Amino acid sequence: CQLTLADQAIFLQISVSELQALQFDLPEKMLSPHIVEWVRHSSFITQWVVASIIGPPGEPNPGPKKRASVLHHFVVAMDELRSMKSYNAMMQIYHALIHPAIERLEATWAQTSNALKSIISSVADMFKAPACTGYVTLLQASESPAIPYIE
Repeated sequence: CQLTLADQAIFLQISVSELQALQFDLPEKMLSPHIVEWVRHSSFITQWVVASIIGPPGEPNPGPKKRASVLHHFVVAMDELRSMKSYNAMMQIYHALIHPAIERLEATWAQTSNALKSIISSVADMFKAPACTGYVTLLQASESPAIPYIE
């Protein structure tokens, strides 16, 4: 999947010292430039997924049926990314699916199968409290290679 390849290219550049510095939220320090790039890339993909489901600005409303079709594509991709152990890309899509602009599309969600909703719920369950134990357990049980979700 292209999302995995893009994530991998950035992830491989992140050093342990960048993770230890925890300075990625202070742009003037830039002790963690690859983490900053990681976050920017993740935000871009999430916004791209949202825009893809809603439809291009300035064009006619695609309607719930078309939106449900696009949403279906992304849920299937998210599930495939989970099986590929591409957890960051999986979460990029998940964050788009729970974005307020997507959650409010009641007519679109009404045309979405329970099976797809179940996939979304299973990803949500991985990150429930306490301390995202479902995800931590999954990550610890995963054999390499895997691209983790860095929150």
